[in-house]
Amino acid sequence: MAHEESDKKSKRAKASWEKKYGDIEAGSKKAITKQVPAWLTVTADNDIIENPTRVKVVREIFEWYVEGIGLHAIMKRLNERGEPAFSGRETSKGWSKSAINHVLSNRSVLGEFATQQGKHIPVVYYPQVVGRDLFNRAEAMRATKTRTGGSSKYQGNNLFAGIAKCEVCDGPMGFVRDGGISRYTTASGEQKVYKSKGHNYLICDAARRGFGCDNKVHAPYATLEAATLQQLLWAAIDDEEAQTDPKADALRSKLDAVLHSIDLKNQQISNIIDSMAEAPSKAMAARVAALEAETDALGAECDELQKALAVQTSAPSLRDDIAQLRDLTELMNSEDEDVRRAARLRTNASLKRVIDHMTIDRAANVTVMSMDVGVWQFDKLGNRIGGQAL
Repeated sequence: MAHEESDKKSKRAKASWEKKYGDIEAGSKKAITKQVPAWLTVTADNDIIENPTRVKVVREIFEWYVEGIGLHAIMKRLNERGEPAFSGRETSKGWSKSAINHVLSNRSVLGEFATQQGKHIPVVYYPQVVGRDLFNRAEAMRATKTRTGGSSKYQGNNLFAGIAKCEVCDGPMGFVRDGGISRYTTASGEQKVYKSKGHNYLICDAARRGFGCDNKVHAPYATLEAATLQQLLWAAIDDEEAQTDPKADALRSKLDAVLHSIDLKNQQISNIIDSMAEAPSKAMAARVAALEAETDALGAECDELQKALAVQTSAPSLRDDIAQLRDLTELMNSEDEDVRRAARLRTNASLKRVIDHMTIDRAANVTVMSMDVGVWQFDKLGNRIGGQAL
C-alpha cells in the first residue's frame, strides 16, 4: 500500500510539472517556482521581473568578457569594488571564477527556459537581460578558451595554448617557464633574491611525461612567438577573403542535411498514418513511434547546429582578427600585469581562429598554417625555411 501511495504521488507530481511546462510552452510567463535566475525576482503575483542592480552586473560581465577581459580579472574587479555575490549568503566570500562562468554560460539571460530534465522549451519565458548578439560573441570567445591549469598569474604567457601540436604524436605542446625569481637564505641568515632572465620553451606534453612520444625537443618560445606574429600581423587580407567563413559554411551544410532528413521522416510518418487509416497495424504504429523518436533526435541536433552557427557567425571575421592582433602588439608586453594578461588572452583567442595548424618537429622546426592567410615554416632560430603567404 505504501508503494502504491508513493507511486500515485510521483505520478501526480509529474503531471503537475508537465502541466506547468505546457503552460510555459503556450505562452504563460507566470513563475512556476520561486527559484529563478539570480538576477530576477518573483513578485507576490508570480510575475518575474528584473533586479536592476544585478542585471547591470550581468551585462557588465558579458561586455567585459567580449572585450577580452578574463574570468580572473572580472572576478578581481567585482570583488575590489565590493559587488555582492549573487548567492546572497552572509558567509559568501565574494565572486569566484566559477560564478562568473556560470553567468556567461547561462542561456536564461536570453529568456530561455529548460525543464528539470534539461529539455529546452523554445519560448522567451524570462525577461531577456542580454542581447543575443552579445551572448553569441561571448560564446565565440568561450569556444577559444583552453583550460591549461596552473596559476592565473601566468595566464596569457603562452599565445599558442590550445594551438601548438607535436608533429610526432599530434599531442599538445606544453609551455614551460624556465628561470625567473629565486629566493633563498644564506648560511648566515641573509635573504637573497636571484633574478634570471629565464628561457621559456614548448615541449611535447606526452614526451615530458614519458607517455609514448620521443619528441623531447625544447622549442624556444620567444623566438616562435616573434616569428609567427611577424608573418600574421602584416598579412594582407582582401575583402573577398574576409567575407568567407568555411566553418560557418560547413555548419550550414550540416544543418541543411539534418533539415532535409527531418522533412523525409515527417513525410514517411504521414504516409504510414494514411495507410493505417485504411488498415490499422501494430507494426505500422511501432514504425511511426520509431520515426518520431528519430525525428526528435534530429530536432535536437538541429537546435545544436543552429546555436553553433549563431556562435560562429558572431565571431570576428578574419580581417577583424588580424586587425585586432595588430592593435594588441604593444599591449601584449605591457608592464601592467592586468593589461598584459588581457591583451595576450585576446591574442590567443584570435590566433585560435586564424591558425588552422601548428606543429613542432624533433628539430624544433615549426609549421604554421592559416587556410586563409598562408603557410610558413621556421627553424629554431626563427628563420623562415619554407612556406608562403596565400
